[in-house]
Amino acid sequence: MKSLPTDLLRKLPVSLRIELEENLQRKNLTPSEMATAHERIEPELRRFVKPGRPRERRTDDDEIPQVLGNTDERHEHETSRIIAKCLGVSGPTLDKAVKVARAATKHGTKKYSDLVKEMDRIGPSVAYSKLKNYEIQEEAESKFEELSRKDPSTQLPKGAHLFNADFRKAELPSSSFDMIFVDPPYGREYLGLWDGLGKWAQYWLGEGGFLMAYTGHEWRLQQENSLAKYLEWYHPCGVLNSGHTALIWKKSIKVRHKPLCLFSKGKPRKHQQFFDFLTGEPGNKELHPWSQSEMEAKYYIEKLTKPGDIILDPMMGSGTTVAAGLRLGRRAFGIEIDPSTYKRAYTRIAEISI
Repeated sequence: MKSLPTDLLRKLPVSLRIELEENLQRKNLTPSEMATAHERIEPELRRFVKPGRPRERRTDDDEIPQVLGNTDERHEHETSRIIAKCLGVSGPTLDKAVKVARAATKHGTKKYSDLVKEMDRIGPSVAYSKLKNYEIQEEAESKFEELSRKDPSTQLPKGAHLFNADFRKAELPSSSFDMIFVDPPYGREYLGLWDGLGKWAQYWLGEGGFLMAYTGHEWRLQQENSLAKYLEWYHPCGVLNSGHTALIWKKSIKVRHKPLCLFSKGKPRKHQQFFDFLTGEPGNKELHPWSQSEMEAKYYIEKLTKPGDIILDPMMGSGTTVAAGLRLGRRAFGIEIDPSTYKRAYTRIAEISI
């Protein structure tokens, strides 16, 4: 076996060497089979491997590196690295497959066992992302239930108002909001939402109030034209993506920025000077797959409104706009149609201290 050090091979019993050689020679193990092999081999292999030195390990591209100081953690990391090498995959790939399989054992529910089966089709990285999403959602559900038992007046910070509804059916007062900051879905199938957004923004905004919205690239013209039926065009803005690009396949174009459009209701109010192009920060995709950075919302809300003004996000997702507004001393309203996403946003906002 060329994959393992000679001195380690000499220590291993014949049965374990055969196990490793068999898995090394099989070229098409599925992720669930890899996880099963790891759980079968790792405890025995650990007896013959020394734990690595304390160090940082990144288990996921979006995670802060973990410091491996615990001896058991370092021991398992070292043996897992060896097993991954035998299987012909990277350490992080095997680590994700194992975590998905262990979650199924821990929870014992159909949702998690189905995820293990699905992992063989979608791969460990996507399955692990779904696992994190499941765990975050379950934590949000638990916190939401706990919050629901409290006095409603103490559940959310002062100035926060959240609604689980379709924004087109929400009953909010007219001409009452100073700014709408929103990140609608961009696909062609959602173009009808943009017309509704423009119509209701005209109804909700006070005279001179602003609407700022992230747009996509492919249908940007149609999206902005829908808003322009009801509001006055003010200025194009954008955010430079932090370290990554998106590819528009059919056009072979790599895009490195996120467009934002800025409209006003009638003559725009006076505001602070601001940059129309920012260097962005990553959004917390664990909270929502389309989550944007709170930094971007804070910057434009601060420049275009005053303390005490009222901010609205009619498609709030995980609550980024509401969180940004509250931290700036604004009153903030958020509307979210999906019940699960609404609960995540609610628990997030409930934890904000002002």
